[in-house]
Amino acid sequence: MKLYPGMFSQGVDGLENMLQMPSGCFEQASSSTFPNILVLRYLRDTKKSKPELEATALRYLQAGWQRLVTYEVYEIDRQVIARTRNWLAAQQAGNGSFSPDASHLHEESWGDMQKSSLLVSAYITWSLAHTRPDRKKLDAPLERALAYLKANVGQAEDAYVLGYLGMAFAEAAADRAGADRATARQVLAKLAALAVRDGGKLHFPTKLRTATHGSGEAATIEVTALALRAFMRAGEHLELVKPGLNWLIERKDQLGNE
Repeated sequence: MKLYPGMFSQGVDGLENMLQMPSGCFEQASSSTFPNILVLRYLRDTKKSKPELEATALRYLQAGWQRLVTYEVYEIDRQVIARTRNWLAAQQAGNGSFSPDASHLHEESWGDMQKSSLLVSAYITWSLAHTRPDRKKLDAPLERALAYLKANVGQAEDAYVLGYLGMAFAEAAADRAGADRATARQVLAKLAALAVRDGGKLHFPTKLRTATHGSGEAATIEVTALALRAFMRAGEHLELVKPGLNWLIERKDQLGNE
């Protein structure tokens, strides 16, 4: 039996088991090296690290670094983000929407996003809101995107779509005095109503295949985390966060992963 002083302690229990020896291609090596950094930093900050654990983590980080430098990794130029944002804005339709990838280049990973302009538009609008040049303002592409989403909120019935819509509106309202939060509240109220409760826990199932090719319980885990993040970002329905985290914690395996 393990006793935890609180939910957070329970949630991060087993982090040391998430340390992995990096291997494979650039994507695989980076996706294991970066979590190793985060785990080691957390263990150090909370003074839970041990000499043998530090040695293992540092050995993995050294191996990851040596593998990554062979791919000639460069520091990201902030202008790349600006150029990418501008490119996305250039793909926007006159009504503010974004269409699915016409070439189906990543059909296998974009899943059901390929079938919905609303879902794709919500996904990209969240990105535009998060990367806007002036956090206190909305630029024209973002305003058009938000107007399209607002006009089509009534089409959203699945928790996955509502989660992305909630994040888009919540992020657009963040850091702006006097921002219109009514639509975010409307979307998140609709999302909250989809919660499936089980005692002191709840989750958000989806009928869609996610952007990470998730389906079944894997998709439900992803969508539940997305929904909780949307509630927290908007400061709405916070009473659902703890039951949602309780459900997510129950999905952890023996290595501390979901």
